[in-house]
Amino acid sequence: MKKSFLLLLIAVLLGTLSFFGARAWVTSRKHGHDGGGHHAVASEWPELQWLRGELRLTDEQFQKVEALHQRYMPTCEAMCASIAASRAKLERLAAESRQVTPELTAAFQERADLDGVCRKAMLSHFYETAACMNDNQAARYLETVLPHALGTAADKHRD
Repeated sequence: MKKSFLLLLIAVLLGTLSFFGARAWVTSRKHGHDGGGHHAVASEWPELQWLRGELRLTDEQFQKVEALHQRYMPTCEAMCASIAASRAKLERLAAESRQVTPELTAAFQERADLDGVCRKAMLSHFYETAACMNDNQAARYLETVLPHALGTAADKHRD
């Protein structure tokens, strides 16, 4: 019993220390310090921070990538909304029928067309983003993101 309690206490202490340590690190990053004496560019797009750290983007590169991301987001959001509406229509038509109707066939084609338009826009955005990077960074970036734009990411995980 004492051993279990001691293990639980250690786990809680480690968890608490980890939480406050991570919180302090994030807070220092938000205020422009990266821990190494360098000034970090604050970003309103936290999803880009992995990119910055993983590829070691310079402040100038990151600012370009962030601007491209900001410019692309409305396009992405509009396409996502169109795809969601198309998916809902497809599901509704499939549930209302017991056979493949002309309307259902048209809904399948609409969904496929939207998917293609979305993937093409995403691919263009990824290529434009990669152009802000040096050759090594761009190669690593594209290796990571291309499977998502091409719709082959799930295939890579199966292999």
